[in-house]
Amino acid sequence: MNAGNQLGTGTQRPYDVVIIDEVGCTLIDGNNKIVRLADTAPGMEYLNPLLSAIWKLINTNESVDKTFMINDTQTLVHTEMKIPRYLEEFVKIQLLYWTNNALLAKNVYQLDHQYMMKHDEKNIKQITPIDYLNTRVIQSSTTWSDGLHQFLQLKHVLKITS
Repeated sequence: MNAGNQLGTGTQRPYDVVIIDEVGCTLIDGNNKIVRLADTAPGMEYLNPLLSAIWKLINTNESVDKTFMINDTQTLVHTEMKIPRYLEEFVKIQLLYWTNNALLAKNVYQLDHQYMMKHDEKNIKQITPIDYLNTRVIQSSTTWSDGLHQFLQLKHVLKITS
């Protein structure tokens, strides 16, 4: 059954076939964003202070120049943040994605369009993706990658998940 119909986000068109292509517990949604079916990524909790600092930087800076923001986040990492040694190369690779996704979370992703707030089984408020452009299915067991999910959690002052 389409969960979107329960909340009025589904359409009236019929669904004949569902094809799920799963590789390593990830899927790519209609916005070409990677979503994870797995719950947590080990070791990522050590990067939550960095994601929080990037979010703060994005929200305290009036500039919307992406190049300027990327330079600021790189400076932040090299001067103020303590990154575990085994994650340093990962941070270098991900920094551009995190900065872009922080900007997306702040300026593009909207509550009740791309995502909704939903309580989990422990009655904790969670960010829940919606495949808004394609099927309008509420994707309860998925999380976005590259910090997007965490930046949306920060946007709504929720606990950051790994």
